[in-house]
Amino acid sequence: MKTLAKVLENIYQADSVVVISRGLSVRIADSFARDLQFLDVKAVSLYQDNMQNYLSKLPENTFLVGLSLSGETELIVATALKAKREGKKVLAITGNYESRLAQQSDLSLFAYQKKASGKIPVDYNNMLPLELIIHLLIQLYTEYKEQGRIV
Repeated sequence: MKTLAKVLENIYQADSVVVISRGLSVRIADSFARDLQFLDVKAVSLYQDNMQNYLSKLPENTFLVGLSLSGETELIVATALKAKREGKKVLAITGNYESRLAQQSDLSLFAYQKKASGKIPVDYNNMLPLELIIHLLIQLYTEYKEQGRIV
């Protein structure tokens, strides 16, 4: 519960929120950024190769959310590390608590990830826990914004 409260506080206090993702996570990241915008948060979703260049143009008080099921997507890890070096706060939302993304982030939220069967190269069902975390964050942020705390 303390981690969730810190995440919500960081979103609330940030000048901007940047959600970075690649591959299957892009749809979820776009949804999260859009929902935050509806709640009057300056938020954007980045998934292009030049996300590191864009990040440099944002204020120091930017809250970066790295969304990666594996937590090992090279561009996501590198961009999160750059954000940390620039003094930005970083949240990892991943299915791998031992990942580089989780290890270098200020805050981490972990999604259940089942082992891939090997028969199908991509398991879309593994994305559901990431979506649930995003929906939970939006619901809790709405309460936090109204009450100043998690109810």
